[in-house]
Amino acid sequence: MSEEAAVHAFRSSPMQERSLSHARRFAGEPPVVHLRARLPAGLGTARLSGALRDVVARHEILRTALRALPGMAESAQIIGTVPDQVLRVLPDGDRDALSRSEMAMAVEHGGFVAARTSEFLFLSAPTWCADEPTLLLVLSELDLTGERPQYADLAQWLHEVLDEEGRSAADSVLGVTGPLLATAASRLAVREAAVRALAVIDLPDMEWQGPETAALLLSCWRTVLSRMAGCTVPVAVAVDGRDQAGLAAAAGPLARYLPLLTPYDGTRTSADDVRVIDADWEALRAQHAALDFGDRPWPYAFSMVTVPPPWQVDGLVDAGEPHALRLSAVRTGDRVAMRITADHHAIDRAPAAEIADQFRQAVSDALARPTTPLGRLDLMSERAREQRAAFNPPVTGLPTGTIADLVLDRANRCPDEPAILSPGGPATTFGRLADGIRAVAAALLDRGAGPGDLVGVYLPRTADLVMAMLGILRAGAAYVLLDPAHPADRTAYVIGDARPGICVTDGAPVPGHQGITLDVGEIREATAPECAPPHPAALAYVMYTSGSTGRPKGVMVTHAGLTNYVTFAAGRYVTDGLSGAVADSPVTFDLTVTSLLVPLVAGQPVTLLSGSCGLGRVDPLIEVLRGRPRLSLLKLTPSTLTAINRTAQVGELAGAARVLVMGGEQLTYESVEAWREGDAELRIVNEYGPTETVVGCCVHEVTPDDPHIGPVPIGSPVPGVEVHVLDDRLDPVPVGHAGQIF
Repeated sequence: MSEEAAVHAFRSSPMQERSLSHARRFAGEPPVVHLRARLPAGLGTARLSGALRDVVARHEILRTALRALPGMAESAQIIGTVPDQVLRVLPDGDRDALSRSEMAMAVEHGGFVAARTSEFLFLSAPTWCADEPTLLLVLSELDLTGERPQYADLAQWLHEVLDEEGRSAADSVLGVTGPLLATAASRLAVREAAVRALAVIDLPDMEWQGPETAALLLSCWRTVLSRMAGCTVPVAVAVDGRDQAGLAAAAGPLARYLPLLTPYDGTRTSADDVRVIDADWEALRAQHAALDFGDRPWPYAFSMVTVPPPWQVDGLVDAGEPHALRLSAVRTGDRVAMRITADHHAIDRAPAAEIADQFRQAVSDALARPTTPLGRLDLMSERAREQRAAFNPPVTGLPTGTIADLVLDRANRCPDEPAILSPGGPATTFGRLADGIRAVAAALLDRGAGPGDLVGVYLPRTADLVMAMLGILRAGAAYVLLDPAHPADRTAYVIGDARPGICVTDGAPVPGHQGITLDVGEIREATAPECAPPHPAALAYVMYTSGSTGRPKGVMVTHAGLTNYVTFAAGRYVTDGLSGAVADSPVTFDLTVTSLLVPLVAGQPVTLLSGSCGLGRVDPLIEVLRGRPRLSLLKLTPSTLTAINRTAQVGELAGAARVLVMGGEQLTYESVEAWREGDAELRIVNEYGPTETVVGCCVHEVTPDDPHIGPVPIGSPVPGVEVHVLDDRLDPVPVGHAGQIF
């Protein structure tokens, strides 16, 4: 090789290799570090250009390119000569557009670039040539001279430090932080993304609080993230080693993001946490050179730098690290500017904005109440309080009366329309249903039943069952549904616990019942007297759930609650001109309230299958759906939907229903994906609510903009219901935080 063709190559540093790896893996944002500073008054172009050229001459890294050379596993540093011209003069214009122009220039040029307007100085460099402190160092040296450590020498030194002990230290840190990081990312909904889309949220400046300011900000940042995730969130801190002897004036990418090792503790006070973080941070500074994590990304990060006087920086961006969320603080004199950079391909915009609000509130509260435990810092911003108030609007104009009254009103308007359909059997009209309701009510009143009394219903799945339920409500009493298909000992337990004075049957004996038995076959000719409507707070039914211990537990539901839910669902789910619903689930499961009572209140029929679809018995339901009945609604559990998906093709069921209402279990987007794709007109609603809240207290309707994986949200409260998410002290939790629903 000739002397002219010789290339002087130096080994690249671990930081440079990490930066190159991230640049190859992530598209979208240019891998540059960029600074925009206000020029001091009277600083001419010639003087500024000369000072910049001197700085570039002093620091080889500012004129270094990385290249892949034959025979070298890593990219090599190739140091160039000092250019004659290092400063471009730009016309005044939009400073953000100028910033983007300079960042693009840095990527195209492959090294340090500088430009000025009449007001601003722009400095940009690829992240394998500089970090944020490097650009601030350039500012501070614009009027200095003297020898500076060269980055090629530092790169070799860094490799020497990374001996076996250093690698083991990194492995030890990952052993602690790795599991925490995986849990935090899942709870904060951070996604892996190959393309980056960075957005900046600028926060109000704060006053410099002294040497503990950085630790205070970091403490509040980690507190917000950890409380939102419900676990310790490992936050990586920018450490550049420039506080060590000989490195203060070193240019080039020295910064590493190293995770705090001390876990978050909500019982620790803010003041104590600042001291803990200071000690943790000092330990990381001491290990800066020995801790190398390769190209492992840290989703949550914090950095703080100080601008040298007399400069004022109003824009400092480092896009080299693929953080999902990073808090950056820049100190200028006695002011600290803060901004949050969020990758919206990794984390949604709404959580990022909410985190920013909560962080601002946490800093304010920590400064005002330094002895407050971290878990008790007030994170509720004013915007969050307004959102919480809007989430539960005032309850007004609740519906009155009973479900029986609403069905009877429908029967008066359409007596000849079908109300109860049974596959292969005759239809029961609304007029016939109304006669049965009045007859059952009259028979119960004759036997002394009324408001506050419980009446058992032990009937198969026929029209008689519906007449008995609504007749009991018409009499002002409350029903207790008993399934003849259940084991006798379970029925006997419910009878012994609820103690209904009367049981309505078809003549079959009721296990454990010692009171009055009313045979529906003997009361068809009875007439119903007018009876006063029950109080809204009176019981409508008692439904026995399995309970957390496996022993059935009675849940009491009032007339007001039942009427409110059913009228809401009828208005939300039922479409005029369609064919009601199919009731296939067990009547002792409150999901059936939707399928059975909602269509009747709306004047539409219910197809009552003779056997429920429990334990995956979905063939009868699929047979009905294949007939394209044009139902207003189909109410299912996710388990039943999964069984249908395994048994039938969604395409052959498309158009069977206008609204698919899911409830009873957690719903995932994956389980409804085929229905979203196979039936464009189908509305899918996730309904959530414990039995105590009357079937459903929250609903979320899936939209085309919803994701396609993960759990479906439970949504917002239905009218007439307030939902609160509270912590262990019954205080409201901020938006995005876990709590108990009340």
